[in-house]
Amino acid sequence: MTPTLCFFMAEGGRRRSDYGPGGARVESEKMRPTRSRLESGKSRPDIRAASCQVGGGMRCLVTAGPTYEPLDLVRRITNFSTGSLGTMLAAQLAARGHSVLLLRGVLSSAPLPSPAVETRPFTSTDDLASRFLELATDEPIAVLHAAAVSDFAPARVYAQDADTGRLIPIVGGKYPTTQGRLMVELKPTPKLLNGLRDWYPAARIIGWKYEVEGGPGDALQRAEAQLASARSDAVVVNGPAWGPGFGFLRPGQSVEPLRDSMALAERIAALLSAA
Repeated sequence: MTPTLCFFMAEGGRRRSDYGPGGARVESEKMRPTRSRLESGKSRPDIRAASCQVGGGMRCLVTAGPTYEPLDLVRRITNFSTGSLGTMLAAQLAARGHSVLLLRGVLSSAPLPSPAVETRPFTSTDDLASRFLELATDEPIAVLHAAAVSDFAPARVYAQDADTGRLIPIVGGKYPTTQGRLMVELKPTPKLLNGLRDWYPAARIIGWKYEVEGGPGDALQRAEAQLASARSDAVVVNGPAWGPGFGFLRPGQSVEPLRDSMALAERIAALLSAA
């Protein structure tokens, strides 16, 4: 019988973990403070931004590309993001005289920007969160969070008993196909966007809302909810539910349709110029 890989979603999230020797999951010590701050939404580290501090224009922190979450030591789950939009926005802002630091997923396939844009890599959701924490500042910078963060991460992996159908937890550095059918329990990852206002209280924060289900009205409704929960200054709406182009939404204002990524870059630049 051909082995099958199945996924189901856990109710509620457990603490994030990393892989130890032999593939066993152990809690990452360095991420305990990150998890605590993300869940409380109250505590913010007193860490000054170590980069994005040269003169000219506004200091900007841009994220682009996908995160990934390890399934075992050799496999991982991720999404289809190429990092092209965030990378392009970083380049456009730099060309307009802003000082830009780009945090870019290592799995991004879009070409790298010019050397004028300082670029640093990230891997998992935890890794991106730690980079946000390292750069946290009270200063009035701009944060464009265009990265496609994984909504779920593997929590546990189960094999299914062929006779009883009972699920048996398994661990390992590389799950063999001889195990047959495997079940992967998925847990929600932290919403990094919801922590940005605590880490960057004076920043112009722009989030993204990529929607697949429903139509433009549904996408807009979810974007409005995100504005409120994230306390951001604007949200970019896109995806199949929205349709071609983008929607640019600010609190208490009507959505602005934008035809393409260049129009989006111009709108964001205008917002930063008014800061």
